[in-house]
Amino acid sequence: MSRETDCAQVGTSLDWIPLAALVATSVIAQIGQYGIGFATLPLWLMQHGSSAATTGLFASCEWAGMLAGIAFAPKAAGQIGFGRTVLVGLLLSLAGFGVLACSATLAMLLGASLIGFGMGLRWIAAETPLFRATPARWRGRVVGLHELLIACAAMLGPLLARVFSLAGFRPLIVGGLITAAALLPLLTVIRWPPMRTMVKRDSSEASRRMPPSVGMRVGIAVGVVAGLCNGALYGLLPQLAHARAMTPDMTSSLLISAGVGAAVAQYPMGWLADKLGLAYSAFALGWIALAASAALLGTHSLVALTIAVPIFSGAVRAMLTLATYAAAIDHASLADYNLRIIAGRFSVGSIVGPLCAAAAMSAAGADMLPAYFLVLCSGLTVYIFMVTTVFRRRRASYESLDYREFSDRSPN
Repeated sequence: MSRETDCAQVGTSLDWIPLAALVATSVIAQIGQYGIGFATLPLWLMQHGSSAATTGLFASCEWAGMLAGIAFAPKAAGQIGFGRTVLVGLLLSLAGFGVLACSATLAMLLGASLIGFGMGLRWIAAETPLFRATPARWRGRVVGLHELLIACAAMLGPLLARVFSLAGFRPLIVGGLITAAALLPLLTVIRWPPMRTMVKRDSSEASRRMPPSVGMRVGIAVGVVAGLCNGALYGLLPQLAHARAMTPDMTSSLLISAGVGAAVAQYPMGWLADKLGLAYSAFALGWIALAASAALLGTHSLVALTIAVPIFSGAVRAMLTLATYAAAIDHASLADYNLRIIAGRFSVGSIVGPLCAAAAMSAAGADMLPAYFLVLCSGLTVYIFMVTTVFRRRRASYESLDYREFSDRSPN
């Protein structure tokens, strides 16, 4: 099938070469943009004397840049196509690593914003064709497998930083080289057509005027909490470890274990969502996150933290997978629109999260970080319980509703 073929036909005749290339580009770029840019640079800043407030501001600028990239991605894809939009995103992140080499505060914030903006462009432009091309019955597993590969970046970034050390500008060089390497598989998909040739505007615009389904409302809530926790976790975990008398090497090991937990949790989450549906999966995940955040608050030993951190990071990353799953099963013609909603809410949460957590830590100490997680996870668990209880009552009245899918719309 030609790369110029309408993406509406992809579901029946898959062109696996460009899809595989997009996945490869996304996975490699994630290591540089997220593994180094988001997960490792806060530790690099801390080693250079950065305070919790400054580190939180840096992390928020990264997520703010990503939110801008997510918002701009549809317009860019409509004008130049998915492949070229991913290319622009990678080049912007490369520029961000270069700007960070300047020691000025404004340059640091600009570099963080550029890395995030490039990641937002790449995220939407690479994942939209993938999810459109996936049959509905496989979406949970495909989303879970893709997110597993993406989540490995949170482990590989700190691991590479530990191998090459955090001295000088080495993290910036490593992050830039890996991001540049993601350009290689992109060459096979650079001719993908603009989005405007792939979208049936009439049906899509009409569907967007409808209120969000129950499943999407739950997906949005899960995505927001995932963002609030994820931004604060990777932005401020080095500050928590430092307050608990951990060395930089011990902190790096803690970040690696967080990445391992995030990677391991993805495919099981997608499988569980396919088997149990969105409602039960979300409720179980809420309890896991709640228990892990309570363990983080109650323990100070390195062994206990090494166990609690990967469980919590896995639960947080699985929340994003579950929110993405909610967007994927909601309605086939709204896949890109729903994905942008989830990505946007996740990014907003990731902007606000480090700022709120840093303010709490500055006011009342490092232990306020796990306390912040505990409050958020408790609220999410209560919300999901309330929504599922209401939905169960509706199901008793309307037996035609499919509780396992937990959606007002049937996927195409």
